[in-house]
Amino acid sequence: LVKEGIRSSLFLQNEAAALQHPQWQKLHKHELWPVLMDPQTSGGLLAALDADKGEAAIAQGFHVIGEIML
Repeated sequence: LVKEGIRSSLFLQNEAAALQHPQWQKLHKHELWPVLMDPQTSGGLLAALDADKGEAAIAQGFHVIGEIML
């Protein structure tokens, strides 16, 4: 949905609030930014991404909290 440009109804309000804080401003251009602004996914509390993108996410200020084991 993110790649298709689909946003929650509160996206713009959450984004405006987040961008008032410097620590969020550096993440604004990250491809997962819309996920962080989505209240239905718990926003910045949790997001899942492919393991090969972990290092890039860490370099941009995100934190790895776990790994899915199958």
